[in-house]
Amino acid sequence: MKVVCYFINYNDSFYIPFLHKHYSKFCDRIIMYDNHSTDTSVELATKLGIEVRTFGVPGQLNDQHYLDVKNHCWKEQRGKCDYVIVVDADEFVMPDDLRGTLPRVTGYDMISDELPKEDITEIKTGEFSDNYSKQAIFNPNFIDEINFVHGCHKNWRTGHITQDGTCRLLHFRCIGGFDRLFERHLMYQKRMSPFNLQHNMGHHYLQERHTKQVEWDLKMRSKRALW
Repeated sequence: MKVVCYFINYNDSFYIPFLHKHYSKFCDRIIMYDNHSTDTSVELATKLGIEVRTFGVPGQLNDQHYLDVKNHCWKEQRGKCDYVIVVDADEFVMPDDLRGTLPRVTGYDMISDELPKEDITEIKTGEFSDNYSKQAIFNPNFIDEINFVHGCHKNWRTGHITQDGTCRLLHFRCIGGFDRLFERHLMYQKRMSPFNLQHNMGHHYLQERHTKQVEWDLKMRSKRALW
C-alpha cells in the first residue's frame, strides 16, 4: 500500500521532526506546502528529506490560499498511490484501519501543559472533537473532488464513496501550556490578510487574552487520558 502525505506549514518547525518520524513509518512521500516561513522550517524539512513547496503571499494568513492547496494538491497522486493525507503541521493521522475510499475519521483535540520529547504520542490526554474529525485521508483514485470548505473541518466530496475503515486524527495545537498557544495566536493575528478580515475568518485569533485563558482552563478541566 502506498500513502503520500501533504501538510501545510507556517513557522511550525517544532512539529516537523515529530511529523517526519510519524508519517515516515507508513508514507512513501511527505510534501510540505510552506507559507513563507521565517523560522527554520524549510531548512529542517529539507534536511529530513521532506519535499518543500511554497505557496501564498509572504506575511499573510489567507484561508483561501490554504483551501486551494488542500483541495487540489493531492490530485497529482491519481493512479500513483492508494491514499493521500492532507493535514496541517500539528495534525497526525493514525491509520488504524485503512479500508474504503473515504475511511471514517474520529478527531481528538490533544491537550497538555507538557511538550513531547521523542514522539508526539507521548501526549495522551485530550478529548473527542467533532470539529477535528476532518476527512484528512482518502483514496485519490475514487474521489473526484474533496471540496473542503474554509478551515477544512467539513467537505462536500464527490466520487465513489465507501467508508469501511476508521482512522484517528490527533490535533496537537493545545500542548505546551497556555502561553505557548496564545503567542501563536498573536503571530496569526499580525498576519491576518484582507481576505480573512473581510470574511471574518480566523476571528478566534483576535480574541482577548482573558477569553482565551477561560477557554484553555475549560480544556484543561475536560481533558482525560485517551489511551
